[in-house]
Amino acid sequence: MLGVIKQRKEKMKKHIIPIINMVSLIIVIVTVLYQHFEKGGVTVSGWGLLVILISVNLTQINYWKEYFKK
Repeated sequence: MLGVIKQRKEKMKKHIIPIINMVSLIIVIVTVLYQHFEKGGVTVSGWGLLVILISVNLTQINYWKEYFKK
């Protein structure tokens, strides 16, 4: 029983980073869209953050390929 719990925790540690990255990207996309439509423009820092998060998510592309194959 204890071994199973330990395996689940190790598996969760492997998968938590891609999930956090994807959630962060979704939040930034929604924020940029909100700024664009409600405030009439997006700041340079908003675009920069979007580009950074897309770049970070591209490092996790192999994880998402395997995830969506299942």
